[in-house]
Amino acid sequence: MLSAGDAVPSGLVDPRDIWESRLWAPALPFLAGIVLFWTGPRLLGVALYVAGFLGFIAVGMYWKRQAGRAVFVTVHLPVSSDFGTPKERESYRRLAEKLEVRVLASGAGEYDGDGAGDGTFDLFFIGGDEERLARVLRTALKAEGVAARVSLDER
Repeated sequence: MLSAGDAVPSGLVDPRDIWESRLWAPALPFLAGIVLFWTGPRLLGVALYVAGFLGFIAVGMYWKRQAGRAVFVTVHLPVSSDFGTPKERESYRRLAEKLEVRVLASGAGEYDGDGAGDGTFDLFFIGGDEERLARVLRTALKAEGVAARVSLDER
């Protein structure tokens, strides 16, 4: 049995993901339809079977749309020169590690790297829900006492 902090071995489906994905919801009428078709009123069994099947299609289409949608969030940190000093870049990379931990813990997305130029040091994050990811980043930056601009870029 998995508990809240357990990691699922690679290649296995986490049952918590199935529950959160609502994939179980169409399974109920689907399975009830099969049982009723063979044991009871066949018309009701067929109706439930079809309803469950259509439910699977609807849930699958929803998650396919969600999976195909990637939102890129950039945290723009000011630096003293075009690329910043080595000390500034190292400080911001340590900040990026802290932000990465918070973003991963919240499930809002993941850290995607950094870059410097034009007087800013940029941290790149990717996720599926721009508002949630930006909110997590803004809260983490505020907790760290860092003034930064957070921008969204949906692709």
